[in-house]
Amino acid sequence: SAVAGGEPSEMPGMPDYWVFATEEGHGGAIGIRGQSVGSVIRVYITVDSLEDAIAAAETNGGTVLVGPTQVGSMGRYAAVRDPEGSEVGLWEVTGA
Repeated sequence: SAVAGGEPSEMPGMPDYWVFATEEGHGGAIGIRGQSVGSVIRVYITVDSLEDAIAAAETNGGTVLVGPTQVGSMGRYAAVRDPEGSEVGLWEVTGA
């Protein structure tokens, strides 16, 4: 909270994974590397369409790590690896 603002709260059903909001519609999440999240840092970006973003990633040499996955009523995510090996999370807002 000292860096991004907002007060983190543990995500229900996901131990050691915290979410926070910095303002309406913006925020993030953080977990414990290798425990509640993967061992590689994954930056997330918001996209209009997961399917379009995944297609663009694959067209440009990326590979899909996690296909479209619903996260409660908040939205959906997917994850891709770019040609240099970096992981990028894709987030699509679908609800409140």
